[in-house]
Amino acid sequence: MAFLHAARDAHSFPFPPFAATGFALLLGALGLAIPERVVSRWFSPGEGRRLDNEQWLCRLGELLYGRHGLPMRTAQQHVTEAREHLAAAGRAAQQELGQVEIYAMNLTDGPIREVRRVRHQFLGSLSSMAVFAVLFTLTLTDSDSGGAAPWVHAVLSLCSGAVAVTFLRKMRVR
Repeated sequence: MAFLHAARDAHSFPFPPFAATGFALLLGALGLAIPERVVSRWFSPGEGRRLDNEQWLCRLGELLYGRHGLPMRTAQQHVTEAREHLAAAGRAAQQELGQVEIYAMNLTDGPIREVRRVRHQFLGSLSSMAVFAVLFTLTLTDSDSGGAAPWVHAVLSLCSGAVAVTFLRKMRVR
C-alpha cells in the first residue's frame, strides 16, 4: 500500500528540471576536463595529419560531394582541376593548396551556395505547410480537440505556403 501511495506522489516530483540540470552540469564538467587540442582534433580532422596527394584529392571529392552537397560530376571536375594544378606545380597538395577542408569550403562559397540555401528554405517552408495542413485536418476531425482553433493551423499553413511560393520563384529566377 505504501508503494502505491509513493507512486502517486512521484508525479509531483520535478524530475525533468533536475535531470536537465544534472545533464548540463555533466556536459560542462566533461567540456572542462577534455583538453582543447583533443576537442579541436575532433572538429577539424585534417589538422595535424599529413596526406599524400592522392589521399588529399580523394578527401576533396568526398567533402565536395558529401558535406557540401555538390553533384558528383561537379565534384569530380574540381578534383580533376586540382590534380592538373598539382601536376603543373610539382608540389604537395597541402603545401600548394592548404588544408583540404578549407579548400573545399572555399570552392563552394560561390553562387551554388546561394541556390542550395534557397532550396533548403523552400523545402523547410513546404514541410511546415504540410505539417500545419495535417494539424488543421486533425483539429477539424477531432471534436474533443482542446488545442488551438482550426483556423490557427489554416492560417499558418497558408502563410507557410506563401513563403514556399516566394522561395520557388527565387529558385526559378536563378
